[in-house]
Amino acid sequence: MTAENQQLDVPQLVQDAVERSKDYLTPTPLEFSRYLSDQIEGEVWLKLDLVQRTASFKYRGAINKVLSLTEEELDKGVVTASTGNYALAVAEAMRQRGRRATVYVAKDMDESRLNILKSHGLDLVIFGDLAWDAEAEARRVGDEDGKIYVSPNNDPMVVGGQGTCGHEISQQLPDLDAAFFACGAGGLLTGSAGWLKHHNPDIEAYGVSPANSPVMYESMRNSKMITMDTQPTLADTCAGGLLKHKSRFKGKKIVAVVCGRNIDLNVFRKIIS
Repeated sequence: MTAENQQLDVPQLVQDAVERSKDYLTPTPLEFSRYLSDQIEGEVWLKLDLVQRTASFKYRGAINKVLSLTEEELDKGVVTASTGNYALAVAEAMRQRGRRATVYVAKDMDESRLNILKSHGLDLVIFGDLAWDAEAEARRVGDEDGKIYVSPNNDPMVVGGQGTCGHEISQQLPDLDAAFFACGAGGLLTGSAGWLKHHNPDIEAYGVSPANSPVMYESMRNSKMITMDTQPTLADTCAGGLLKHKSRFKGKKIVAVVCGRNIDLNVFRKIIS
């Protein structure tokens, strides 16, 4: 997950993040799903992180990271790279510190999503054809100009912040049997699953990757970071992963995280057409 295979004390990172960000995060509700419960013949609860500030779980990691920075570090400037949600999260976190960040995005970003970012007054730099290119450039600028690069996932402070989702779940439904997390780069899964396994080692935690973008799945399968072409996705992966294996969870108490609502307009049009 982190550079150089760094061993993380995830429970401590999460506990620190809970304390650091308690005045900035809104605990999100856990809502019972009758439909999904009937489908698996068990009990399914939805963790509604789509109502978190900036409408996704990514604010958790962003605010914890930004709050961890000193004034001297903030004075150097902050850069990040994003396909949308993390840019909004970092911008809001920086606003809480009275600062702004520069966000690198790729040329392939959907125009509607780009307009959303512009409407929030972000300092945007469009670079490269793909998200990988934008991230590499943001890292280069951070290294060469002495700025702080705020990673969307590959940072202990971000992992700890994302893990506050799992911390809330452990308080809201302490006797759960399993939890499902969407898994792109793995920050939410690492932090939240790490906390839940600390809370109760018998809890099963699942990371669910979309078939159109199985980068993390293939990286784990090959025990190394994989770069691959991906296709557009719709992040309904948690419920899909649960229903695909529903017989395994019969009679179990399950949590599935609904991690955001900032949907691309073109995707939304396809859904309703």
